[in-house]
Amino acid sequence: MDILNKAQELADALEKSDELRNLREAEKTMQSDKQAMKLMNDFRVKQLEVYNMQVAGEEPSDQLTEELDQLREKLQENLFIMDYLSAQEKVGKILEQINNIISQVLHGDSCNGNSCASCSGCN
Repeated sequence: MDILNKAQELADALEKSDELRNLREAEKTMQSDKQAMKLMNDFRVKQLEVYNMQVAGEEPSDQLTEELDQLREKLQENLFIMDYLSAQEKVGKILEQINNIISQVLHGDSCNGNSCASCSGCN
């Protein structure tokens, strides 16, 4: 099926992109740093704890919120983590743009190619 072939071509292009290559390198570098991995793990555990409380209709304690904020500050001070998060954001933007293009076709909102004034998907 031609559509599946095009999807594979897209996957291959993404695989060869600088953005994905940079993400994989940043992830490898971050994973090789024990302190970075501990910070990421601690942050995710606290973040999940806050999320579960909110889903249950509970308000996270001030102490828990403060702990999460302190971990977030430590994350932002770690260059390996920040490089990884930045690279992850760039790949995420590409995937979002791809999804927008596909969604425009599905919803009949595709741009005319000359201008994006007729749709809202490009912005």
